[in-house]
Amino acid sequence: MLSLIAHQKDKNKLSIILLLVGAFGIRMFMASLDPFLHLWDEKFHALVAKNMLSNPFEPMLYTDPVMPYDFKSWVSNHIWLHKQPFFLWQIALCFKLFGVNEFVLRIPSVLMSTLQVYFIYRIGKISLNKNIGYYAAFLFCLSNYFIEMVSGSIIMDHNDVTI
Repeated sequence: MLSLIAHQKDKNKLSIILLLVGAFGIRMFMASLDPFLHLWDEKFHALVAKNMLSNPFEPMLYTDPVMPYDFKSWVSNHIWLHKQPFFLWQIALCFKLFGVNEFVLRIPSVLMSTLQVYFIYRIGKISLNKNIGYYAAFLFCLSNYFIEMVSGSIIMDHNDVTI
């Protein structure tokens, strides 16, 4: 709300800073709501990122496969090449810095989603004008779909946020 007031009084830098702080706060709150891993992609991303702590250039789903595996099957393969590695490196770095837990898993998504708010503002400002950029960033900031994506509660969560 303060961001909207600052924007209406033509204080652009303050309004964008307040919008980014608000977006960061909303996303941190959503990331902390579920103290568990969700049953879909998030659990696989967490496991691969945890295994990347020992070898960052070998994204392993299973470090020591007990059973023979089919290298063509993405669900049961030893090496996880189903997704691009950038978001897994971000998660692994956060695991290394802050420890391995569910909240830390979501920190890269929180940061990247907050940055997206600024990028949307810049694209709108450059393309049309600062008002369009601000309102587009404001709507993205409050978009339920992207907020839930940060929390890991939607399938295709963390990798889509960091792209």
